[in-house]
Amino acid sequence: SIFEILNSIPLFEDINILKELQYTIDNGFECFDTPWRVINRYLVGFEKAEFILLAAEASVGKTAFCLNVFKHLSTSGVPVGMFVIESTITKLKRRLLSTATGLPSTAIKAGVDFRTGEVLSLPQMELIAEKEAEINQWEAYLNNRSKTGKEIEFQIRQMHKQGVQFFIIDNLSHVKLEKADRNDLAIGNFLKVLTALKDELEICIILVVHLNRDSGGQRRPTNKRLRNSGELEQDADSVIFLWRENDEPDNEEVIVTCTKR
Repeated sequence: SIFEILNSIPLFEDINILKELQYTIDNGFECFDTPWRVINRYLVGFEKAEFILLAAEASVGKTAFCLNVFKHLSTSGVPVGMFVIESTITKLKRRLLSTATGLPSTAIKAGVDFRTGEVLSLPQMELIAEKEAEINQWEAYLNNRSKTGKEIEFQIRQMHKQGVQFFIIDNLSHVKLEKADRNDLAIGNFLKVLTALKDELEICIILVVHLNRDSGGQRRPTNKRLRNSGELEQDADSVIFLWRENDEPDNEEVIVTCTKR
């Protein structure tokens, strides 16, 4: 029978699903929690050796989502590496400080709270110093020097040697890819590198990607709106979409849709 044939292959001798299941029941499922219970419940957190796409149109909150994951994990004892390709580390650190202090990023940059027109007070400056000292203690790496696929692969391997288990790449459209006959082939080659890394090193990788603009009047995004969707769909273990019901200026509500293979 097929069952007998499969079990005659040595590869399966070391795989005991029931034993693994009992271990999970006794000790809990091993995964990386997100800051959001609903995503944890739907995706069962982020797993080791998992490749995740985070997709949205421009200005919907992709980097904010990543920074929340970055903060949550690095303050929970999980070393995180984040590649910042379209911004600077200084800007991201200001955003983190803004969240931690409740002060606008512009105030932390200019020293003036433009809401009131007043220079930051001594207590506010002390609060910034306190929160920055806390951020500097996080188990985290921010990298904005690696721009090519080869450089990112090298740095992932180097950070992994330092104990980093979780990586965020923000974002695909700004990565300088190896030359290929077509752009979709270049993207496909880079994705193969990432999927091979996550399996070899047993790490989790979030790759931020842009969505094509909605052309059919349907706001809810689907995999077809992923740029070079064939390559992206094929390699991703999970896809997280961020989107809004409408583009009204006062609409700040972001909807999260998750799919998992």
